[in-house]
Amino acid sequence: MSAVVIMRKSTIFIFAFFLLPTMLVAQEDFVVDAATSRTIPNYLGKVKLKKGEVFRVDDDGKRQALEGGGKVLKGDIVETGSLSYVSIEIIDDSLISLGPNSRFQFEQFEFKEKKDRKAVYRFVQGQMRAHIPYKAKPGDIEFRSKTTTMGIEGTIFLANSFTNPEGTDVFECAVLEGKVATKSQGVPETQSVSLGQHLVYMKKGDSIDHGMKTLPEEVSLEMLHRDDNPAKEMLPLLDLYASTSINESRGRQPASVDSPTVDTSARPPARKENPGHNWRDSLKGLNNVWDDYNASDDGLPNRN
Repeated sequence: MSAVVIMRKSTIFIFAFFLLPTMLVAQEDFVVDAATSRTIPNYLGKVKLKKGEVFRVDDDGKRQALEGGGKVLKGDIVETGSLSYVSIEIIDDSLISLGPNSRFQFEQFEFKEKKDRKAVYRFVQGQMRAHIPYKAKPGDIEFRSKTTTMGIEGTIFLANSFTNPEGTDVFECAVLEGKVATKSQGVPETQSVSLGQHLVYMKKGDSIDHGMKTLPEEVSLEMLHRDDNPAKEMLPLLDLYASTSINESRGRQPASVDSPTVDTSARPPARKENPGHNWRDSLKGLNNVWDDYNASDDGLPNRN
């Protein structure tokens, strides 16, 4: 056997030796759907952006740190620490982002293809932003909080779910694109939250207070246009409100936004990086756009 043949065989063996583990890992990430013969991921999503402390709790209750690129499986609970943030890209191209002190469970998930899937997400607490780009059939995708169930078809929305110091359960939903159907405890009718609307619901014991308000157009546009690059930038979230009554009879007046005027005919240019600005400053600064909006006296709850 010539030296050339021996070298070729050695090269093939070395290449296969190093490539095989990668192939095995890749195969482990996918399964073949017997009904459709399609290859689909056997995980639910991956971390696209992570800042601070983020943890994954599996079905067995095992808690482990979740890093960039980490996989999330059906049944997993994702938790964020204080001053922490995570964006998770689902295999149907949806993006779910969680703010500080959040807890979110990927309760149920059935996937055939990006436009044919069913999901139940349990939003236990915290701050969330979701972008569902592909429209789903009514009832196929639900987000469930402690007090409210949201039916999602295709939309971009923000939501908060928390219990304030007075023991009042608070739920909020603001829609930036599309619409969200909400069904809250003690409210007989299903409420539709449309583009530019902001629902606030509060429950303490048998006492229930809820109301709808309108987001100023410039606030909606600013919040929406920051959706340009979720892999590099943290997306704005909705501020948490304190426990005060909701006065439905008084609408919120348009408030100024601490940013340049948004051109509705074109998306704004990408913002330049600030080397002296760390991620904690960014996380705090993302919600500054809401300061004037939340500070106006309209009979609605005020921020802590």
